Amino acid sequence: MRGLPVHLHQGDGPELAANLIAELGCKKPLVFIDGDHSEAAVYRDARAALEAAPEASVLFHDTFYQPSSAYNHGPYFAVQRLLTEMSLGRQVIRCDLGCPGLTLLTPST
Repeated sequence: MRGLPVHLHQGDGPELAANLIAELGCKKPLVFIDGDHSEAAVYRDARAALEAAPEASVLFHDTFYQPSSAYNHGPYFAVQRLLTEMSLGRQVIRCDLGCPGLTLLTPST
């Protein structure tokens, strides 16, 4: 793995992502969110990325909803909140075949 162009960025995730998006001039980045599983934190991460790049695609980890369990509901509810509160014209692609589950929000064009 040595020699790969990988860089460590440390700090507040949403703030760093917004700064990198602006610095690199990304109009349509793919943002991967693997948050701490709380609805508030996952929502904050995604909202910051979408405010910095409104045409971004956002891929969320751990979005499999299990009604009979209290495990990992935060990412699922954060996605639902984004879809209702932000009036995003987004295509939603879900991989809900079991844990962990992935959800992709991508601009519908």
